[in-house]
Amino acid sequence: MQVSVRRPPMLESTADEEIRPCGLCLRCVDICPTGALTYQDRIWHLDLGRCQSCRECTTVCPNSLISGRMP
Repeated sequence: MQVSVRRPPMLESTADEEIRPCGLCLRCVDICPTGALTYQDRIWHLDLGRCQSCRECTTVCPNSLISGRMP
């Protein structure tokens, strides 16, 4: 199963938080050991069949945009 998102994820803001958009550094794509996360033609793709839930992508995002339950 593959999930596609046309725009980068955004954080929900609270009074103490600043909304930080994705800067497209692609560190998350580069660190993914299985190649499950890709960004092509301005569309994010997450191949749930390849994702091993290692959460490496969450540790390298400079804006802390990747979170949530992994498959």
